Amino acid sequence: AKIDQAEAYAGIRQRTLWTLLMVSFVILAAAASVWFLWKKRSRDFARRQEVLERDRRELGARLSHLSEQASDAIMLLDGELNIVEANPSAARVYGYTPDELLRLNAVDLRRASARASAAEQLQIIKSDGGRVYESVNQRKDGTIFPVEASMSLVGSDEDPHYLAMVRDISARKTAQERLKLTADVLKLLNEAHDQREAIGQVIKLVQIHGEFSAVAIRLKEDE
Repeated sequence: AKIDQAEAYAGIRQRTLWTLLMVSFVILAAAASVWFLWKKRSRDFARRQEVLERDRRELGARLSHLSEQASDAIMLLDGELNIVEANPSAARVYGYTPDELLRLNAVDLRRASARASAAEQLQIIKSDGGRVYESVNQRKDGTIFPVEASMSLVGSDEDPHYLAMVRDISARKTAQERLKLTADVLKLLNEAHDQREAIGQVIKLVQIHGEFSAVAIRLKEDE
């Protein structure tokens, strides 16, 4: 009976040992799988980062080559619209030094009243891949000027960047306003019933377009 009991305990110990060995093997196999998976993901992540960095360098090199002689302001922005690269014209247009410009966000270059629309425009650019729009920008000295801006989404989904090309359209706007003023004056002169009415309408028009508080016209008396 003692021998049978000893044999029974020996069998139990053997089965327990095999169970522990199997559990240990499963745990080791699982740990090895997790380690290999982690190593693979680490290598993939490092490879993606290397590709992104290479693409970023190539994009910066192309931007530098293409924009060095451009008269328009050209800037490369990161996903948060921080200025990453800028051509010499951007510093000239906005009145900042190159180092100062690279410490700014693109929204900082807008007139205060035009900054609220930046988020909405950015969503459109993300959705459509790009957009051309007009806005009002502000130089370092506080002067404001109208611009035509073209923004395009570049880079990858994981590391989005934006290429912004900004043109000062002050001369264009001035020419358009002069043409409109001339057309409006001619229309008023054509529709006026007499000289006094024509002069009054022209004065009102000049006052509105010129933002004057008062306008006066002196007629030369007949000799």
